[in-house]
This record gives sequence, structure tokens and C-alpha cells, in this order.
Amino acid sequence: MERVVITGLGVISPIGIGQAAYVDALRRGVCGAGPITSFDTTGYRTAHGCEAGDFVTEPVALPDGSVERDRAALLALAAAEEAAEDAGLAAAGFDPWRLGVVMATSLGGILCMDQYLTDAITVRQPADPSLFLHTCPSITGVIAQKYGARGPTITVSTACAAGTNSVGYAFDLVRTGRCTAVLCGGTDPFTRLSFSGFNSLKSLSRGLARPFSRDRDGLVLGEAAAVLVLESLSSARARGARIYAEVLGYGISNDAYHATSPDPKGGGAVRAIRACLQEAGLTPDDVDYINAHGTATKLNDGMELRAIVQVFGERASRIPISSTKSLIGHTLGCAGSIEALTCALAIAHEFLPPTINLSEPVEGYEAFDFVRESRPCRINVALSNSFAFAGNVAVIALGRCAA
Repeated sequence: MERVVITGLGVISPIGIGQAAYVDALRRGVCGAGPITSFDTTGYRTAHGCEAGDFVTEPVALPDGSVERDRAALLALAAAEEAAEDAGLAAAGFDPWRLGVVMATSLGGILCMDQYLTDAITVRQPADPSLFLHTCPSITGVIAQKYGARGPTITVSTACAAGTNSVGYAFDLVRTGRCTAVLCGGTDPFTRLSFSGFNSLKSLSRGLARPFSRDRDGLVLGEAAAVLVLESLSSARARGARIYAEVLGYGISNDAYHATSPDPKGGGAVRAIRACLQEAGLTPDDVDYINAHGTATKLNDGMELRAIVQVFGERASRIPISSTKSLIGHTLGCAGSIEALTCALAIAHEFLPPTINLSEPVEGYEAFDFVRESRPCRINVALSNSFAFAGNVAVIALGRCAA
């Protein structure tokens, strides 16, 4: 089996465009929430979210002469461009048949479809049938086309675990030797559809996202794109590439419990964490940091903490735990990939990302280290958790790349 490392990172987020701005915002604990500008929120329970407002959507011409207009794909293309440049993809000379693309999304193509249906229903103008082309699979396809990737390509849509599944599947492709490198990650835009759905579920906070806080009252939606270049260690070393972190293991499971609610006993979460550790050849004592799913909902936060205690025992309270969603919101299909990217940056830059907006910890967990402010830390092993709708559970382990 090949060892797999991360050699390129690209990110578009509500708190920063590009990894330099993103790292700076993470360190400073910047909150990306604000009044929603992309649609009218009159009549909704809340009117704020984490939009990537600094990212301006401009159509992008593709090598085949077509034009990409969907915001999810444009977010992904921008993140992929940074990741590819960061990894030196153009100069690497990878065999195109051994270069893959794996992208995750929940809402790719929805904005174009919404525009088409609005035009068709209101008859304001002739509905453009080409908008039908901008669907979920096109995200993977446009990235593959741009970088000439003729290896395996797949679009993953396993709810809020999709981003982690994307990185995990790419990890499998590289370590088994099927690919030398894979562009992987996730993308999701801020949409009226998801906002309406979570309002209907009464899952949205009336204020800010406050993961693991006793007064938490729901999640805040966000939009983002994150792309990672995964590559075999032998290839990265041969070409002198920068290595951010090593992908050590990956675990997946399913609660098989409920369409939206997690198993309150954390069964799927526990199985996935243990499977990830076993595959990585790690013990619970090896983990230095956990990037939690941390949605700030009553059920999910409680389940996650119970699962962590089941796996790590009395040591659980001493492991730094934080939720990136407190800063950038819940980015749905992108969440797992941007959180894996966050772990890679934390390992490379030796700091702990914070959990902001936390007032008083969940009852019974007052002694836990929820990293309320960023601080320096040498991280050798980090876990990134994703616990999604339909019971989808995924956990990935990243580590400092040893000799």
C-alpha cells in the first residue's frame, strides 16, 4: 500500500478567500455570520448565515468551449485552481490516466435549476435549457476537464459526510495504486432551498452557531469550497513537493437509526472512529486534536460528545476539541472536506483552531478542552468527524508526515 500525503490546498470560505486569508481568520477566531444578501428572508425564523460574500461569481470558459455558470462549480473551480497551483500540478507531469477527481456536494446545480424554474414559471424571459447541464456531476467533470484528469472521477453526495467521504475515497484510490494523485474536496453554495429546509426542521439558530455551548439553539448555514491534492508519498518526495500532512486512515459507518436524527448512543460514530484508528494503526492515546462535527444542535453535539467519551475514556476531557462550524457555518456537502483541510493547515502551521461563541460548556462536559481561543500546538495526529443526515458517518485521520 502507498502512503498518501496532502501536497496542495485551496479554499473559498465565508472568513477568507485562499488559504493564507483562511488561516489568518482561523487564528483570530473570525465569525463569518451576517445578514443574508443572496435572497429575501422575509417570513423566515432567522435572517443570517455564513455566505462567501467576497467571492464574486463570474462565468468561466472551459477547454471544450462551454461556459460554467453554476456557483457551486465556480466555487470548486476557484478552490481547485489554488490547490493545483499550490501542489505544482502543471509541472508535476502526472500521467493523466492516473490523475483522479473526487468532489462532494449536496446542492451543486441547484441555483441554475432554481433560475430555470423561476424563469419558466414567471415567464419573465425564455427559460434557458442549457441550465439543465449545470448539475451535480458537472462539478467533477469541469475540474477533470480543466486539469486533463482522465483517471477515476466521482461525485459524492452523502449529505454532510460527503466531504469526508470524498477525501476518504481519494485516499483509497492513491494508497491502492490506482492513482498517483487525486484532486478531492467539496463545494456547496448558500441557497434558498437548503435555508428553507432547515427552517422547516427548526434546526437553524436564531443567533450564532454555538457548538458545545449549553445555550446552543441550532446551526448556521454556510457556503464554501475546499480542494485538497492527495498524492503518493513516493511521488511527492521524488518531485520535492511540499507536504502539509499525511492521510493516515479513514472510517465509515451508518447509524441506521433515523432520517435526520443521530443515534443518541453514538453507535455509528463510535464504530467509525474506531475503524479509522484501526486502519491508521493508531490507539486513542495517539490523537492530539479532534475537529468535531459540532453542528451546535442539541442532538448532534450531545451524541458526538458521548461517542468521544466512549472511544477515548477518561482522556477525552484532555484532548483539544473544536468546531470549525462556529466560524464558517455548516457548509453541508463541503463540511467534511473544509474541516479536513483545516486539520491539514493546523498540523502544518502548528496551531489549534478555536470554537468561538461558546459561553458555558454542555452540562457534564465543563472540564473539556473546547479550545475557545486559538493557541500554538504541535499536532501529530488529528481526527476530523462528520456525522450526517440518513445516519451517514465518516471519520478521517491526518498526521504529521514522518520519515
